[in-house]
Amino acid sequence: KEGIWKVSGSERMHERPVKPLIDCLTELGSEIKYLEKEAVLPIEIKSKKLKSKKLCLPGDISSQFISALLMIAPTIENGLTLEITSKVLSKPYIDMTLNLMSEFGIKYSWENNLIKVEKQNYLAKNIKVENDWSAASFWYSFLALSKSGEIKIPNLYANSIQGDSVLSIIYSKLGIKTEFNADSIILSKTKNIAKEIELDLSNHPDLALPITVTCCGLGIKAHLMGLESLKVKESNRLECIKKELRKFNISCEIDSSSIKIKENQNIVQPTSIIECHHDHRIAMSIAPLVMKVDSIKFDDKEVVNKSYPKFWEDFNKVSQNYN
Repeated sequence: KEGIWKVSGSERMHERPVKPLIDCLTELGSEIKYLEKEAVLPIEIKSKKLKSKKLCLPGDISSQFISALLMIAPTIENGLTLEITSKVLSKPYIDMTLNLMSEFGIKYSWENNLIKVEKQNYLAKNIKVENDWSAASFWYSFLALSKSGEIKIPNLYANSIQGDSVLSIIYSKLGIKTEFNADSIILSKTKNIAKEIELDLSNHPDLALPITVTCCGLGIKAHLMGLESLKVKESNRLECIKKELRKFNISCEIDSSSIKIKENQNIVQPTSIIECHHDHRIAMSIAPLVMKVDSIKFDDKEVVNKSYPKFWEDFNKVSQNYN
């Protein structure tokens, strides 16, 4: 669309790197300039017709850059060839992007590290949108930390295109059984709880925080790896979750890509407010620890609005049945 566009965001968004994506768009013919600091928002975009070119992009920074380029690829003259030059983190999100593009008529090929999309038209159609498996992780965690109970979540399916549906397998080791029905899943408690787990979550980084909290609450020794991307999310998530869990007397060891949790730590009532660090997943991941203490106070409950505006409403409904 013709015009000049300014793109900006929150303070944290102005810290998150966008240069790899901007460099690719510039190679395709976009005219983009940074308005304040190099490599981050805000930016100004002068619209131009994009022309095909083979692009090279690392896969270990953000799958969102790859998805963004793929979604516009069918509109580019002569299409797009994208070479991924390093290990792909969060690959299921790229798979999901391509799967949905295919639903709307787009043909593509992905061989080794090359993805090719020819110029073609999207075809409009009606589809039913599945609920978010990443959001379901907080209810898996909540039930895992409860003494008993059952939770039904609508519109989640066994044949999901969402990579985070791996939750049902991971939590089978954390005391939760998943029953798949035609239009919902039902979570129930089991006594099958591992004493120790080790997980590579490079394809599922959004699950790292709820799994961390679950393991802390259950007293399970855990080592979660493949978390390089968490430092450039809404917060530096490993640093922030470590800081907030200390308020519960829980200690964790972190490095740039992993977190280690000691077994059988003594969880105590926090005496200070839990900081959300402007990050929706920090708040929602810590919330299930209310099953282990009397109460939790957060500094910014509205932070959940980014991905789950009704989280606290649902949380209160569930909490009334368990406390």
